Parts: sequence; structure tokens; C-alpha cells
Amino acid sequence: MSRKLRIWYPGAIYHITARGNKRGALFYDDCDYLTYLHILEDVRFMYPFILHSYCLMTNHIHLQIETIDHHIQYIMKTLHSRYAVYLNRRFKTVGHQFQGRYGDELIESIDYFLEVSRYIHRNPLEANMVSRCEATPGAVILLILHLLITLTLILPTRIPSFLNRCISVTNPMWKINLKSGGISMTSKVTSIGLKGLEGYKVSVEVRTMQGSESFVIVGLPDASVKESKDRVTAALHGLGYTLVNQKVIINLSPAELKKTGPLYDLSMALAVLLSMKEITVRSPESTAFLGALSLDGGVRAVEGMLPAVLAAKKVGVEKVYMPFDEELPLFEIDGLQIVYVSSLDEVLQHLSGQNILPFFPQPREEEQDHMDYIDFEHIIGHSYAKRALEVAAAGEHHLFMTGPPGCGKSMLAESFPSILPPLTKDAQLEVMSLYQLSTSMSRYSSQPPFRQPHHSSSGVSIIGGGQHPRPGEISLAHRGVLFLDEIAEFTKKTLDMLRQPL
Repeated sequence: MSRKLRIWYPGAIYHITARGNKRGALFYDDCDYLTYLHILEDVRFMYPFILHSYCLMTNHIHLQIETIDHHIQYIMKTLHSRYAVYLNRRFKTVGHQFQGRYGDELIESIDYFLEVSRYIHRNPLEANMVSRCEATPGAVILLILHLLITLTLILPTRIPSFLNRCISVTNPMWKINLKSGGISMTSKVTSIGLKGLEGYKVSVEVRTMQGSESFVIVGLPDASVKESKDRVTAALHGLGYTLVNQKVIINLSPAELKKTGPLYDLSMALAVLLSMKEITVRSPESTAFLGALSLDGGVRAVEGMLPAVLAAKKVGVEKVYMPFDEELPLFEIDGLQIVYVSSLDEVLQHLSGQNILPFFPQPREEEQDHMDYIDFEHIIGHSYAKRALEVAAAGEHHLFMTGPPGCGKSMLAESFPSILPPLTKDAQLEVMSLYQLSTSMSRYSSQPPFRQPHHSSSGVSIIGGGQHPRPGEISLAHRGVLFLDEIAEFTKKTLDMLRQPL
């Protein structure tokens, strides 16, 4: 005997019923109810529909669903098959969890729509789960709807849209609004990514859902970014937040750009807490969070902090939360507020409006007065060569010197930076950003940099690049001097690579 054909058309509204196999239980504890709601929300994203009312009893289910573009059979098949798999895995069983096919009654009138909604909301009362029907959220919804029908002219096609804003759970224990994200929602926190010295805004999007424990990071993360999941999990656990039975998905947008370094740890942790609704603070798009997390929840500085801060200003960020780095100078950037923090807990306190102790780092001794190279005025003679050096310094020209060995060419070249003007504050930050990206010793000085690579240096070490791209000697000499001694000894390939930069 063939089964009854289910009638469907776009916009069809159904009263769905389903019962446990052999009238057995479908929900054994709170975890089962939440898991069913989580699966229901996932299915709503796969096959969009409107849920007007629902009731989850111990051994049966009532759903009032309005379809949009997908047949009801796809919605219910996905929903109940996934929940059955969950129950079988949890209790190590096999076989059916639902008794027969689900029931579906087509709702084609406003009166029947209200009657079904009233019946669903009264279900807990009939089962003696509540003492008064008025205690359920559904009673309030029906009262408002009756008043609107009486006082205004409402088209039948608009009533479901109104009810959709008032999705609620009949059992007072389950006051979860699925329309606003329910037990799973997407949160967004801003951070900064680096592509060389240039930066771009990264939107850290996190979605947490009830289910098997997992922590997935997508958006072209490298190995250090993938390891963030363990640092974030440990840091949250140290603050009393747990990710048990949570499926966490993190997307680093834009997804087409490679993400490197642990710079996103702090923003990931905040986004996870926002998605789980553990905190209710606001995270404006104009506020960025930078820093790596330690296992105890502390925030640590990493390489690339300075170029990331400078990039934040360029992309329109107004406030940055970051750890203080002793290797970096104390600097102020017009239009950018920098909040120094030492732990994740301090960030949460500051965002929630609580005052944290102001940070007063020790001023760093500057290196401006220390001369690293020969002073130009100490060189006696060589008047023509010194005149050429002065002209080159004034006009920012390249200079080529020839002569017999031992005539003083190298000495004159090494004294050349001493007649260049001191670097401005902005120029100092640019130079220091390059040195930080190259992982070489931090350089904070008003003196122009002076680089002198050996003639056996490779083209990559001079130009930059490599498997993990780093600035080369020509970049480290930015706003300073690149001295190529014995230039004829450099390989032809290296000299050819210098054609365009020079």
C-alpha cells in the first residue's frame, strides 16, 4: 500500500507531530532538549523556514512550521535523522527513535492557525507540567494576536510574519529565542592582519553550537593560528568558562588572505565568549584586539605588534586593546586610543565598564645620543669625496665610489649616515616596524639605519622573501643607507634583482 502523498507548496504551514518509538522518551535531560533545538536551528539555515510555535514534551513533539522554498519532507528528514543519530550515539543503541512517520496537518485558515497555536501552547498545561496556562510565553502571544485581529485589519499572509517575531518555548524551562540565534549565534570581533608591512582589518567570526566537542579555525590559518584553539581553550578554562559539548567554528575574514602568527588569540577568545552569551559587552567594529594568550589567561606581545598598530590607524580603527611590549617605545598616534592590558580578565572588566588600574610603563631610554658609526667631521682630507657625499645626502642621490684599495672608500661610506638628518617620529616607527617583522634586534633610534651586507649574500637576503617572507637588507635600510662594498664581487643575479628597487 502506497503512502499518502504530502501536499506542499511555497508558503505552506503545517502542524508537525512526532512521537518516540513505542511511546518511549525522546528527551531524557536538559542536554537532549538543547541538542534538538540546536539541530533545529541548523536545519533552519540549510532549508529556511519560519517556526511559529513549538512544544517539546518528554515523548512527543509539536511544531508549527511555515515553509518558504523547500519541501517539508527535506526539513523533517534532516531534523529527525540527525537527532536519531545523536540519541543512538549517546546511549550506544541502534534502530529507530521515532514511531512511524511524522504527522503533518496542512493549515489553510486563520482560525485553524490560531487553534493549532493555542493547542501547542496548552500542551504543558494538559500534561500538568505547569499550573497555569498564563505562565507560558505562548499565552501572551495569543492574547496580543487576538487584540490585533480585533482592532485592525490584518491580512492573513501577514499574521505568520508577526508571530515569527515572537518565537518562544512553551515549557518555562526553555526560554530560547531561535529567531535571534537561539543557543547558537554568530559573534564578530575585529583584529588586524599583516601582509608584509601593510595591514588589513580581520573580522573574527565565531559560531558556537551544542554538539560534539570540536574547535575549527578556517580562513587560511597557518600552523601558529591553528594552535590558537588550545591556547584559547586553556585561557577560558582558567577564567571558569568551559567548552564542554560545544562545537566552535571560527572564520577569519577575509578568507582569501593568509593569516599568520598568534596575533588573533585575544579576539578569538572574546568572540567565543560573545557567541556563547557568557558576556554581554559590546565590541564595536572600530575597536581591535591584538595579542597572544598564555595558558593562564595572560595577554602576551608577539612579533608584528607595531606594524599592526600602525595599520589599525590606516584602516579606520579608533581603539586598540594590546599588551605592552618592553621592546617597543611608548608612542602616541593621533586619532587612535591604545589600551594596554595584561590579561583577558582585564579586557572583560574594561569592556563591561569597570575601572582597571592605569598602566604606567617605565620610560625607555632612547638611543639617539649613541653614535654607531664614524663621524663625518673626524675624517681629514678627501675634500672632493666629502663634497660628493654632501651633495648626495642633500639630494638623496645614489653614490658610486671607485679607487685603489686602502684609499678610504669604506671609511667615507660608513661615515655617510652621520650627515643625514635625524629620523622623525613617524619614520622611526616605520623603521622599527621593519626590524620587528624581520625578527632582528629592535631598533629605536633617530639615526638613519646603515646596512652593509657581505658580497656573498644571497639575493633573497638582500631583496627579501623566502618560504616565510621577511624583509631583506634593502628594506632594513629604509630611510637610511645600503652600502654594497666590493660591488663587483656580488653575483650577477643579485645585482639584476637590485635594478628595480634602486
